[in-house]
Amino acid sequence: RKPPLDGAERIGAALGVSGRYLFDGTGPKLRKKDDSSRQVPLVGYVGAGAETFLFANGQGPFDTVDAPDDATDRTVAVEIRGASVGAIFDQRLVFYDRIDDPPHEGLAGTLCVVGLDGDDHILIKEMRLGREPGLWDLLSNTDPPIYGVHVAWAAPVRSMRPRR
Repeated sequence: RKPPLDGAERIGAALGVSGRYLFDGTGPKLRKKDDSSRQVPLVGYVGAGAETFLFANGQGPFDTVDAPDDATDRTVAVEIRGASVGAIFDQRLVFYDRIDDPPHEGLAGTLCVVGLDGDDHILIKEMRLGREPGLWDLLSNTDPPIYGVHVAWAAPVRSMRPRR
């Protein structure tokens, strides 16, 4: 069975191929890189407490969204839902394209999507060096700081914008 063409378009956008090619093999295989309607996958949602839902469990992409102008082939997005990073950021998209695993000292002072070591918690926080080597302090505008945690990976935020 073939998926509906609109479903193939969304899947194709996430994979960088045309939906028509996925649907029946007749369209162009690769999407044009200079296409102004370029899409990137939406891989998760950030909700109350700055905790990202679902994508730590390998789910997603859930949708595609318009890519930022400086997007690379690895750029993905998460959507903020609620006041987790501040009330004015509700329904904004956060874009990133690089995951540092493990995070390095160069990320200190950087806003990142972070995965905590030992569980599935994914957060958007500013990273600061902790008091002990290998530990991080995580800061946000609305939540209390999280001190001295092991961060498994961090993805520096490339850009943010309202969802259109």
